[in-house]
Amino acid sequence: SVTFNVAGTGCSLSDSTLSVSAEANKDATCTVSATKAQSTNYNEATSADQTVTVVAATPVFDAYSPVSAQVGSADLVLDDPTLQVNGAAFSAGAISWSSTDIAVADVAGSTLSFVGVGSTTLTATFTPTDSTNYDTVTLDVAVTVTVIPASGGGGDDDEEVVSPVPSATPTPVVGPRGPVGRPGVG
Repeated sequence: SVTFNVAGTGCSLSDSTLSVSAEANKDATCTVSATKAQSTNYNEATSADQTVTVVAATPVFDAYSPVSAQVGSADLVLDDPTLQVNGAAFSAGAISWSSTDIAVADVAGSTLSFVGVGSTTLTATFTPTDSTNYDTVTLDVAVTVTVIPASGGGGDDDEEVVSPVPSATPTPVVGPRGPVGRPGVG
């Protein structure tokens, strides 16, 4: 049979699985070795020590949908994106927002204002409370701001878009020899 030995703060072994607890800070090390017991046909054998260095965990953002609006639309209060670490929800930190083009969309706190036509990128920056053991991460969110379409009145989205009505009487085109397009004239 094989037995494993582990040394280091916050390190533990269960069967052949090494786990690191919250006690082990970033850059802590665990040393692991394995020993094969002597048997009828084999002598005892011990592996060389293997050193495992703990690194900071990197939170991962869940999906966040792009934002589309029209110039002058009501401000939007942005929901904070959710994060995970090792498949578990993680929220020990703060989210801040910024815009790459404030002439298109500007953000103050978590309130987004639609300023001008165009596209920009919002960046959500997550800063963990424990910046020693968790990385700061960012998420980019696409924002598109379009013009307000012409409408027939009150701005209801269900209203028909009105186009200019053509004149009922065509305007004659006059060439150097008189009106054009009338047979026999000119």
